[in-house]
Amino acid sequence: MKFLTDAQTSFRFVTHLRALDFDVATVYELKLENEKQDSRLVAAARAFERVFITFDQLKNDSGLQVARELRQRGGHVLRILGGPDQDPMRAVGRFLFWLPDWMPDLERESGYGTINDLKNNWVWWSPDDLIQRRVPQQAIEFRDPHYFEQYLSERAIRKTLPLPPKKQRATSPMLQAHMNIPEADERA
Repeated sequence: MKFLTDAQTSFRFVTHLRALDFDVATVYELKLENEKQDSRLVAAARAFERVFITFDQLKNDSGLQVARELRQRGGHVLRILGGPDQDPMRAVGRFLFWLPDWMPDLERESGYGTINDLKNNWVWWSPDDLIQRRVPQQAIEFRDPHYFEQYLSERAIRKTLPLPPKKQRATSPMLQAHMNIPEADERA
């Protein structure tokens, strides 16, 4: 299995994996260091037949784009929790310790997995599971046309009802006093 690391990955981490005979390339070596979108790096890793290794959280829009890329075109993402500033040896330790758990998942299907050493040590998501995790249920329902049926029927009923009478806006005492001043023609 071959790997591609993102721009924030410590070179010491890469060096240690290479010393253990893992085929690891960096975005710098593949001239992808200026690519800011993680979803495009996942696509590049897939094109080079590599697993994308990241230490990023892949939150918000970035995480959703990665999830969509995995669902639409496939690929593999291996996220090592702890952030890019952690001790590279600890990250290598996580990588190696959980290897018997994550290797079969990566060989079997496209998806996204996280390695941690504190809790939920190895978690694997298929692309569909990842989309469900990244996109709130309301947004999924929002795309379903049946989600709007009740709203549209209530709106149709409201359109047939007469409008409530408009309320008179209260005027300030200063404005009322100004309005009661007689016109110039009346004073003369």
